[in-house]
Amino acid sequence: MSDTTIVPNNKNDTVLSDINEPSGWAEYPMTNDVISGEPDCKFKLIRSAGVTTKEIKVCFFSAEPSVFEWYFNHDESFVLLEGKLSMKMNDGSAFEVLPSQALSVAGGSKAVCTVLEPSRKFTVVTGGDK
Repeated sequence: MSDTTIVPNNKNDTVLSDINEPSGWAEYPMTNDVISGEPDCKFKLIRSAGVTTKEIKVCFFSAEPSVFEWYFNHDESFVLLEGKLSMKMNDGSAFEVLPSQALSVAGGSKAVCTVLEPSRKFTVVTGGDK
């Protein structure tokens, strides 16, 4: 997928998103919730299609330069905070992930991960009813 703001229509899609990319943001209405000021809340949806496994985890993850295979047992979305990664998915798609970008991968996917620079990310693993 070349557009970094696409929300997957298929739960098996892998999505790359950039927090600094202006497209894809939507207003988040805060009508009666605001006590003072103008919060101008916005959100950028990364995954709205169903999930494939039953699991919920939230964590930070760090890795030093290396190359390894990774099996995504569960749906996983992460924001790269520092460093540089590349991921070659089992379906042939490839992603270079830079700080401020988010990648969302469906459970059951496999990838070869290359950690190009010492990296830290914020990860959310989610699951469904399987």
